[in-house]
Amino acid sequence: MALSTHKYHEAHSVYRRLTNREKTLIEWFHGNTQSLLDNAFAVSMLQDTDVKVLSVGAGDGHVERPIFSCLRDSLGYSEMNATIVEPEASSIQRFQDLVAKEPLQGVNFDWRCQTFQKYDKSEEAVGDKFHIITCLGCLYYLGDLDEVLKNLYSRLEDGGILLLGVAQGGIGFGKLVQYLQTKLDNSACTERYSSWEVQDACKNLNMAVSQTYIIEAYLDISMCLDKPPDQLSQDALAMLDYITYREDFVRRAPPDLLGEVLRFLGSECTERGPAGEFLLDESTALLVIRHEG
Repeated sequence: MALSTHKYHEAHSVYRRLTNREKTLIEWFHGNTQSLLDNAFAVSMLQDTDVKVLSVGAGDGHVERPIFSCLRDSLGYSEMNATIVEPEASSIQRFQDLVAKEPLQGVNFDWRCQTFQKYDKSEEAVGDKFHIITCLGCLYYLGDLDEVLKNLYSRLEDGGILLLGVAQGGIGFGKLVQYLQTKLDNSACTERYSSWEVQDACKNLNMAVSQTYIIEAYLDISMCLDKPPDQLSQDALAMLDYITYREDFVRRAPPDLLGEVLRFLGSECTERGPAGEFLLDESTALLVIRHEG
């Protein structure tokens, strides 16, 4: 059974406490936003033009806020209008609290507490175009991959860029995603995508990926693998729920499937750290797609 919303938030809170993926993503933008824009951004604007940014699945803003700061500083425009599309009201509230506590000068927020699908079909969004669209780590929530890519692309101004953050294909977490697609039938995890699936979809849609950046991150999942399943901690059980996108995976999975998934995770998706720990490569592939008019 796929994770319920409540169980997902429980599992994600454990994952977020233990991962350094968000930290490495923020650090990368601090060091590379200017070169990213120099290489990809090709919008001709007057200096007094407001930059328009759409953030899809922004969560509570702990990643997006510093990214907006980097974009604002690198672009050099006085005003930025940021539309935030996030379906969870509690996440929107935490994002609002964050920017109230740590304001972003010159950034004006338009809060849309709805799914991207609802936003895309709403009357208020008719004709909305953006210079930059970010979708970092949430692409698998947005429905059919081809459809969402076309919809996101259609909302770019000519020369604008779409930034997609997904698991790097073929290794670590991306490899696990591809493996689970063959093992967990009728599971929401089949909607998770690695960079390989996204790049293939873009190619089929004649949507060129102009740049690909790999932002390295590793997650210690030793607690999921160094004890028998019936002795795992609550954190380990929650982490396996998050990784497989299955509710109570250890308890509900058939023993043969559970053993096979854990063996694959330990032998094919991880590498050993200096202290013998199991490190899962959860590097982000940042795909940059420029709108060509």
